[in-house]
Amino acid sequence: MELVRELPTFLGAVLLISSVPGPAVALLIRRCSLGGFRAGVPVVLGLELGLYFWILAAGAGLAALVATSRVAFTVLRIVGAAVLLVLGFAAWRAVRRGEYPEELPATRALRHRRGGLVLGAVTNAANPKAAVFT
Repeated sequence: MELVRELPTFLGAVLLISSVPGPAVALLIRRCSLGGFRAGVPVVLGLELGLYFWILAAGAGLAALVATSRVAFTVLRIVGAAVLLVLGFAAWRAVRRGEYPEELPATRALRHRRGGLVLGAVTNAANPKAAVFT
């Protein structure tokens, strides 16, 4: 009976949190705007692979650890921020060299389907929101 009582609250939280765009949505919008539908499909598949990583981790108890341990959650947030900082620094360096946005290092990697798949998987695997709510 406790599940029935708490299910509406849980569903409301999931709907609210999933409606807030995060790094996965930003990555997908950027990829699709640069390369269209065909460029976005590998990113979506990569995002799903990152989500499946957290599903498997939840089965192994890692997601519960991240949800309950402040240290583990902080480490995950720092790793996610580091990934974003590396991509941002690479973009900043490319702009300083006078390269066009479509020639940024991350964009060159995204031209290949495997690059979009890997970047999508890393984005969702480093997403603390996915870790807590799987």
